[in-house]
Parts: sequence; C-alpha cells; structure tokens
Amino acid sequence: VCSSDLLVIDLLTAIVDLHMCLVSRRNSFVDGLVAKAERLGLSDRLHILPYVPAAQVTHYLSGATFGFSPLEHHQNHELACPTKLYEYVHAGIPIVTSDVIESARFVTANKVGTVFPARDGQAVVAAVKEVLENPAKYRNSISNEVLQATVWPAQTPVIGAAYERAIAMASQRQD
Repeated sequence: VCSSDLLVIDLLTAIVDLHMCLVSRRNSFVDGLVAKAERLGLSDRLHILPYVPAAQVTHYLSGATFGFSPLEHHQNHELACPTKLYEYVHAGIPIVTSDVIESARFVTANKVGTVFPARDGQAVVAAVKEVLENPAKYRNSISNEVLQATVWPAQTPVIGAAYERAIAMASQRQD
C-alpha cells in the first residue's frame, strides 16, 4: 500500500517504456516526486508540464495515451468526480482511476477505462497495462452520449433539481 506519488514511481519502474506527464505547478509534492524519480534513474520519463488556459485543456491532453486519477479514499474524493475525468473523456483518452466511489462508477458505467484499488501499486500497474494493451476498446466507448452527459448544459438541470430539493427540505424543517 502506497501513496499516489509512489504509484507513479511504481508505474515508471514496472513499465519501462512509459512516460508520465504531470500537469501541475511546482510544489513540495511535485518536487518530492521528481527527487524520487531522479534517485531511481527515472527522471527522463517523468515530465512536469505547466497549466494551460481552460479552453486548451482537452487539446493539451489529447496526445496522451491515458488519463490518470490516483485519488485516495477521503470524503470529498468519494462524493464527486474530479473535473479531470471529464477533461480526459473530452480529450478522447481512456482513464485509469482509483476506486473512489464516483470516479469508479463513472469509468465502469461508461466503460471508458480501468479502476484499481486506491494505493495498490501492483493493481495500478495491471490497470495501466490493460489500457495500454486495449486502448481502442476504451477510446471507442467515449461516445457522443458520454460526451454530452459531461458538459455543463446537461448537468445544470440535475444540479438545479438537487438544490431545489435541498431548499424544499430546509423549508419543511423550518415549518
């Protein structure tokens, strides 16, 4: 069992031709990851790329083989999918995600990638290898239906209805 930084190291160690790109600003997490990669002779396959404007994200990601989301089990990770999952499908790339509830549900229900138990180094390697061996299987599952369901116009009525229910319940409690 290991943290998400070690999962990246596990992947780079186990899959010798894999390159990992992390889109992030430099911080202590990124610096620690880079230092570990350097100590293990893996730094030539770990690439830290800068953020881009929101309108360019899907184009920026579209050259990747897969999108990676190694979230760990924390309440906020369980309750909603991170935006990056939707960015990955709009970029047309399969997803490899940990088994946090909503991310795993989205990936599994739409068959757009693989799911691994959070913090499990061996399982993440197997999940990535599955996507690398069958990329078309997952890319082909990124249908117009999946794309349309993951844009704000489709989400607005769902979110609006949830707020209306919450307001109605709150006003009933006050009565």
